[in-house]
Amino acid sequence: MNYFTRDPKGSSSSSPHFCPLLIGGGRLARHFREYLSLKGIEHKHLPDSRTLRGLDGQLDQVTHFWLMVSDDALESLSSTLFDRYPSRVQIHSSAATNLPHALTLHPLMSFGPEVYPLHQYESFPVAVIEEELQKAPEFEALITSHFKNTILKIKKHDRARYHLNCSMISNLSVLLWSAAMKAGPGLDPELFSPILGQTLKNFIQMKDAALTGPLARGDKSTLDQHLRILEGSPESGLYRAFMEYYAHRT
Repeated sequence: MNYFTRDPKGSSSSSPHFCPLLIGGGRLARHFREYLSLKGIEHKHLPDSRTLRGLDGQLDQVTHFWLMVSDDALESLSSTLFDRYPSRVQIHSSAATNLPHALTLHPLMSFGPEVYPLHQYESFPVAVIEEELQKAPEFEALITSHFKNTILKIKKHDRARYHLNCSMISNLSVLLWSAAMKAGPGLDPELFSPILGQTLKNFIQMKDAALTGPLARGDKSTLDQHLRILEGSPESGLYRAFMEYYAHRT
């Protein structure tokens, strides 16, 4: 497959032509539509992946299908598109899913309800699969010529572990913070913004050395007091699990 276009004189263009059709109606599609718009990259959008009727009329200038649907819907959508348009290059952004007809481009980022400024979109790495690049080396040229994001190359056999890594960091941490708020006396969550922000900065800079509090100090009486407060709640099991995890580590 060849992503490169040529100018009327026949010489190679300075960058690969890129006009993706984003398929999906969730946050990922919304954010990447904004990112592409801020970059001035021409693109089209199909918000409902369940109906592909009339798709032929949207394909003028489109070079890629960019699949931005749930993991459960990816394989069926990709297969359908490949059957109908076998020469059209497909991209998808799932870290966990391997698709035979699509190239992986996973943003190592969490996307909220509001769109971001350009510098924030350009700040996160994008993960690709090494074996896919070996079969389609033009894909890396496509990325580097249109985006400033760092490219993170993951081996195919590591993609599930990479996805686990992302999920634990971005998703389990949210559940932990939510559990911590439920265990408290009902204070305004905004009051914890400074300590949450600084804790994250400390972890980025110091890794495990950022841990403080009764676990790090070994304050058994304080830990026992915490467990008494949490007795009978779901948060009690979570707290005990962290104590056991820390004990095994040390």
